[in-house]
Amino acid sequence: MSGKASVIKKSLCLLALAAAGTLPLQAIGDHPPGAQRSADNHKRAHATKEHAGELVRAVREATRRFRDIDIAIAEGYQLHFGCVSGADYGAMGLHYVKMDLVG
Repeated sequence: MSGKASVIKKSLCLLALAAAGTLPLQAIGDHPPGAQRSADNHKRAHATKEHAGELVRAVREATRRFRDIDIAIAEGYQLHFGCVSGADYGAMGLHYVKMDLVG
């Protein structure tokens, strides 16, 4: 192979390597890898939070009247067990239960 042919061959190889090096950049486009997946996950999480918020609102509305303990007792709820507390676990309030609903 002549010196000129060798230079042309090396030049073509370098050009091919340079072109191949840009392929990953073209594949990325405007967003880094995983960006679309991350955006989709964010949208799903937001929708889940909205749904959970709606559920919390519905439960609060349905149980609002029981903030008055006398109403709860009048509707058949009884103190099932008292306040539970612990140094490591905090505390929970009084638990009224309507046994017809749970047992």
